[in-house]
Amino acid sequence: MIIKAQLNNLAFFSLREGDVVILLAQGISDKDIGRTLGISLKTVQVHLNSIYGKLKITNTPLNSRCTALLIMIARGILTVSYQSEDAFMQLRVITN
Repeated sequence: MIIKAQLNNLAFFSLREGDVVILLAQGISDKDIGRTLGISLKTVQVHLNSIYGKLKITNTPLNSRCTALLIMIARGILTVSYQSEDAFMQLRVITN
């Protein structure tokens, strides 16, 4: 299984926040995001809080990570694709 993510609005986040968003969309844990980017867990959490703030996610009963991804997909900021050997699916929102 391959999960690909692409930011469609590069001006919405800083470059490092964009890196975090891409890894977040791939289901990578905070700890592993830090390892991948060579930053501390605390720094990852600072970036995530900044991302949540830009998306105006506060005190949500849902998981903030999932909420953030859904909002970014709905606003056209992020496109996420899932590919396996026999299937391909792209997550996007169609609006009228």
